[in-house]
Amino acid sequence: MHDGNLVNFTMTKESLVFGIRAVSGELTTVELSGLGRFTVRELWSYPIVSEFWVWKVGSVPESWDIPDSAWNVLFSTSNVLTIAAAKREASKIVETRPDSFLVELACSYGGQVAAICDRIRVFKDGPENLT
Repeated sequence: MHDGNLVNFTMTKESLVFGIRAVSGELTTVELSGLGRFTVRELWSYPIVSEFWVWKVGSVPESWDIPDSAWNVLFSTSNVLTIAAAKREASKIVETRPDSFLVELACSYGGQVAAICDRIRVFKDGPENLT
């Protein structure tokens, strides 16, 4: 997905769906369902995907000193949470949703998304027909 363009972003109460067009033209759709807490940070027009990370919540690297680490992105819109409070919230998620995932979509241009979800589905639709 690196250097692909985010061409679709759909948010519902239950899911987030990303459509990412690769440089080759292939479209990959990623659907996150069983949605918990999520954050969409500074999503701009025509974002370029840098990385798409998925971890089981108990396996997320703890790098609280890095602003764009997954837990920090997830809690970034909550200016009321201190790092200590964010760590407590992350621990609660790990305890109450041990089978869930933390997903982070990082863009080299255009923002970041982080979400807690129970299920991830990936669809490959093939290259776009340009004729």
